[in-house]
Amino acid sequence: MAGEGIFTRLQKELDNRIGDRFKELKEEFCAELRFELQGQLHRVFEQYLVKILASGKGKRVMNGSPPRFSLRTPGCHHRGEIVDLNTQVT
Repeated sequence: MAGEGIFTRLQKELDNRIGDRFKELKEEFCAELRFELQGQLHRVFEQYLVKILASGKGKRVMNGSPPRFSLRTPGCHHRGEIVDLNTQVT
């Protein structure tokens, strides 16, 4: 029937709109999460460095150089995939 075709088309359009909105929300959430995590990580490093400098130990902390941390940007996981937050979405 003709009515079923219209409802099917409308359902597909609605599904596409909902899918697009979920994608936008996920991207916004990941960006906000990354911003918050970077701020928290920055505060932890500041506290760590202040303690090292205040103690006067410098490179003698833990019998060697301070640990090196990866500069890799944490990703947002979605269904087991890692999304690179540095890429621009168009």
